[in-house]
Amino acid sequence: MRNPWLAFVGLMFMASWGAAASFDGGIDPTFGSSGYSGGSGYVEARTESGFYIRPRANVFKTDQSSGTYKAFYGRIGYDAALFSIGLEGGATPKLNGYSNASASADVTFTLKSGGKGTGRLAGPNARGEVGKWGEGLTRVDVGGAVGYIAHREDGAGSVPRLILGQTDLSGFAGVKFFGLRASGQVTKSLYDKTIPTTAFAQPNTELVGVRNLISGFPDYSANARLEGSKLIFFSPFISYTHTRFKLSQASSKALQFGVGLDLVMLNVRAAYQLYDPGGGAPKRNYATVGASLNF
Repeated sequence: MRNPWLAFVGLMFMASWGAAASFDGGIDPTFGSSGYSGGSGYVEARTESGFYIRPRANVFKTDQSSGTYKAFYGRIGYDAALFSIGLEGGATPKLNGYSNASASADVTFTLKSGGKGTGRLAGPNARGEVGKWGEGLTRVDVGGAVGYIAHREDGAGSVPRLILGQTDLSGFAGVKFFGLRASGQVTKSLYDKTIPTTAFAQPNTELVGVRNLISGFPDYSANARLEGSKLIFFSPFISYTHTRFKLSQASSKALQFGVGLDLVMLNVRAAYQLYDPGGGAPKRNYATVGASLNF
């Protein structure tokens, strides 16, 4: 079987279908500079006891890419009132000689809870409304994650020219206070060997708070996000991400702002992002309009 991970995710999703109490799924297409077109999509099945499964996928291409990069992931987790845990695995099929496989684990603790919502304010299990908006400090979430990515670059005849291990260590926190939600995450990346200057730049790097997938081996990344309380049905937000890279690649900055429209079963969102790759390179613009269904 060519895609055993996808088959495993599919079997888990089908097995959870009969026991699931709720489902949701969504897509977020993104378009931008240099012919960038791509997006992400997911489906989720969740039981009343708090277990869930969430397959997701990312795709993108640009005017410079000689194909469409794809990445597939599967996540299983458990949400309780005071904590949340999750495991995720994924893979990027080979394109232009590059492929990877990844695995991660995370845990989030709720130190102060306002309401009975189980989604978190920050981290891999961050989601929309959790508990109630209120006066004063109504919720605090903190957590951490560890992830591993096995990069592979093949030369002629599929002979490996580079096999590189990357370990990501992340810490995150979120608070809800006076009608605002503030969250942040920092990630440090460690590599099991010196990255040669001849290495391909990892072409589909995911960064928290960055809408587009980018090329590069990150060293350190920090994100901060602020979201306002609902104005009738709308919730505006702003996000800023700074990333430092290996191999003398210039540091990048991403400023994103947008709005979400919550119609109970339907959530619509739109965002604009200004991405500065640094080093004097032209700034890039990206726009997203996405939607998700909950039932």
